[in-house]
Formats: sequence, structure tokens, C-alpha cells
Amino acid sequence: LQTENDLDNTQTQLQDVQAKYETTEKQIAEHEQEIQSLTRKISMLEEDIMKSEERYTTAASKLEEASKAADESERNRKVLENLNCGNDERIDQLEKQLTE
Repeated sequence: LQTENDLDNTQTQLQDVQAKYETTEKQIAEHEQEIQSLTRKISMLEEDIMKSEERYTTAASKLEEASKAADESERNRKVLENLNCGNDERIDQLEKQLTE
């Protein structure tokens, strides 16, 4: 009778251990799927970062070109303004000479 009780207890313990093992195996499989999903997400985010960096570099380059063009336009404006001022003075002088 004692041996049968021991056998029953051992079988019950075995079933408990097997159930825990199966639960643990399912959890491991779920965690592995989650890890794979997160790994794919990280990869996609890294690609997005690379694309964003490329777009930033392109935009920064275009901005630098536009800034240089604006500086050149400003210099040209000042040159033309000075020429216009000189022409205005010349016109005033010529008009005075005509009236004299």
C-alpha cells in the first residue's frame, strides 16, 4: 500500500513537472517570437534612421547651396546699388551742366 501511494505521489509529481515543462516551453517559444519581432522592428528603425540621415544630408547640402546663392545675390545687389548711386550722381552732375 505504501509503495502504491509512493507511486501515485511520484506520478502526480511527474505530471506536475511535465505540465510546468510544457508551460515553460510555450513561454520560451512566445519569447523567441517576440525577440524575432523586436529584431525586425529594430532593423526597420535602423533603415529609417539611415534614410533620415541621407535626407538630412541632402537637405543640409541644398541649404548650404541656397545660403551661398543668397550671399552672392546680396553681394550683387550691393554692387548694383553702388553702381546706381554712382549713376545717380553722374546724372545729377550732367543735369547741372545742362542747366548752366
